[in-house]
Amino acid sequence: MLRRFSPLLVLFAFAACNHTTTSVVTRISAPANLTYDLRPSGDPNAPAGIRLTWDAVPDQDLAVYNVYSSATGTGTFDLRGSTTSTTFD
Repeated sequence: MLRRFSPLLVLFAFAACNHTTTSVVTRISAPANLTYDLRPSGDPNAPAGIRLTWDAVPDQDLAVYNVYSSATGTGTFDLRGSTTSTTFD
């Protein structure tokens, strides 16, 4: 089951691979086409997990995708993990 994922519930942060002491900030665009797939558990009301999938960001300075989530659209976001892939389980 593939669905579009609400941008309020998942945020991505990007780490640039080049660290310098200058104050120049490069903006990296967010990935496009974020979708999710629920992992079946046998109980349709309690999936075993979720897999996020997105299009790669075509930027040479991108080193890693940091995935954040929140239980609510207005809550604080916590880091769930990092990946160099365009999927996250």
